[in-house]
Amino acid sequence: MLERITQEWQALARDFERDAASNPQWFLRERGGVRIRPTVVFAELEDTLANWQELRASAWVGEAQDQLITSEWTLKNLLAHVASWETEFVNQIQTALRRAEFDYTIVFSPKVGPKEWNDEQVGRRRERTLDEIFDEIESGTRRLQDLALELPQDIFSTPRAFPIAFDSDPRTPWILSAAQMMLTKCMHDRHHLARIENFRSSNERGT
Repeated sequence: MLERITQEWQALARDFERDAASNPQWFLRERGGVRIRPTVVFAELEDTLANWQELRASAWVGEAQDQLITSEWTLKNLLAHVASWETEFVNQIQTALRRAEFDYTIVFSPKVGPKEWNDEQVGRRRERTLDEIFDEIESGTRRLQDLALELPQDIFSTPRAFPIAFDSDPRTPWILSAAQMMLTKCMHDRHHLARIENFRSSNERGT
């Protein structure tokens, strides 16, 4: 399995060198044939999991958890936000696996995102401990790894409607494959990991 993952990751990296400069979300573009392989998605998820585990093991995250990282959220709140999306990504992929339809839509407002949904989800996790939040992040990522290897090929690769609307119109859901959705999870994780690292670096410079 490790050798297979390595070979397919190297192939993906060669494509990335050609495509990434022009479009950082190149993997979301529709292409002919099977573009993304399960082992590549598994490896991407493993990489984000390793980053969360490294952050969890640091003494700093416990010391800084109550510090504001945005105008409204503490570091712990931000981690709760990530955890809520881990669970949401799992729920969406499992719904796709059942070949079921979604009965809700998460609506993104321009330049704001799904603020109401995000605030509600963070509020539900407000009383949880930091360990419980990290547990949700890690368990969600591991479940997605299992799904990456278990999904039938048609569900894995065929675009379908997911309950996310980026233009404030719930009648226009996001159309993409389960593989692309799982890679979107990785992109979301890395966005917030970078944000946390910048916050950490600025704090260390200020001390």
